[in-house]
Amino acid sequence: MNNDNKEALENLNIAYLSNSEDLKIKQMALEISSRYFFSNNDFEEDIVKMEYYFDVFPFIPDDVRFMRYYTYSYLRVIYDSFRNNKSKKGAAYLSKLEGILKEDKSISLNSDFVEAVFLYISRYYMKHDNINKAISLLNKGIKLAPNSLALKETRKDLVRFNNYKPTPIEETPQISFSYKDHFNG
Repeated sequence: MNNDNKEALENLNIAYLSNSEDLKIKQMALEISSRYFFSNNDFEEDIVKMEYYFDVFPFIPDDVRFMRYYTYSYLRVIYDSFRNNKSKKGAAYLSKLEGILKEDKSISLNSDFVEAVFLYISRYYMKHDNINKAISLLNKGIKLAPNSLALKETRKDLVRFNNYKPTPIEETPQISFSYKDHFNG
């Protein structure tokens, strides 16, 4: 089925090149490409396919559904990379996504998924004793999902934890307390 969709898109590309204003060709390209992209669970492959077809059919990025799936695919690759201890790969995809979002401010993201991904990534760095990196990523997550209480609270807790300087035990003042003296009895 996916090969049929790919072949149909190749044929539509030829038709589109000959008449780029034909609405029927554009509509068919949107329908077929949605079947081609959205039927796969290999998000990394989907990103590659979408970027290719965004060039072939420059009107596809104007469709909100495609852009949501495109950014969702990036977030899934980022999440899966960190989950599988491939932080360099996840960081590279995060950097690419940040570039995409910087280039096109109109792209909207699912705040709940942004929250889940950035909480997971920050926990990854906490687990690897890199609190500053975790805080930095929480800041990025808050920029993308400004209403996320979970991201804000986690950041606040980490900042507090990171700035906490425990008093050495030998410097802790001794408190003399007698139960009898306090309760008269």
